[in-house]
Amino acid sequence: MFHQSVNKWVIQMSKRIAVFIGELPEEYQKRIMKTVFAKAGSLGYSVFGFAVYGGYGDNVLYAEGEKTILQLPDISSFDGIIVAEDTFFIDGIEDELAQKLKAEAKCPVVYLRRIREQFYSVLVSSRKPMADMVRHFVVHHGFRDICFMQGKMSYPDARDRYQGFLDVMEEAGIPVTEHMVFEGDYWREKGKQAVDWFMEGRETYPQAIICSNDHMAVSVCDELKRRGVRIPEDVCVSGYDNTLESMRYFPSITSVCAL
Repeated sequence: MFHQSVNKWVIQMSKRIAVFIGELPEEYQKRIMKTVFAKAGSLGYSVFGFAVYGGYGDNVLYAEGEKTILQLPDISSFDGIIVAEDTFFIDGIEDELAQKLKAEAKCPVVYLRRIREQFYSVLVSSRKPMADMVRHFVVHHGFRDICFMQGKMSYPDARDRYQGFLDVMEEAGIPVTEHMVFEGDYWREKGKQAVDWFMEGRETYPQAIICSNDHMAVSVCDELKRRGVRIPEDVCVSGYDNTLESMRYFPSITSVCAL
């Protein structure tokens, strides 16, 4: 009996999966980890999570300290590595990790929602869902004054979502001018900058502000509220990813996601 138990334990520990991820308390990240743990558990694999939480205030030393987590694991000891690169919010950490993986990994490396040379990628097209969102405002509501808050344009999904916006604007014959589009960072810090940009040279607010993810939609809503703008009576705001955050916000934020 003891011998069988030992053998079972060895089989369960025979495969080691590493996951590199940032901002772990966020909903998307928690979904990733829960899914990985569930699937790995069913296969008898072990999962090792390496999470960073970004910087704190203006002290860059905190961010540098967070980067040291990259030195903890023996990269060569894993049988598979998963990287959620677009969840990192520390300057330079993405490239440092990629270089370390290229130099030390002896196993398949899979990037989620990102493309990195010589590694595998899992990508989901965001173009059509975003186009459907924009079309909802253009066709169902009859809006023509629509602004768009992009994600980081270095990310494939951000480019996909922006292209979905452009597809429908072209289809509807609505010109896209400079101050109709603002590049955000997929986080909650640029709502004021975005609204300032959209309002440059105009006195009335746009009919809708479509955001490339829910975090940015929340930041835009917070800023509009600070200015006394009613949502959705004065300005409609939408996001992407269909997170609990967007559902629980008041008023709830219209969102979409790719399935």
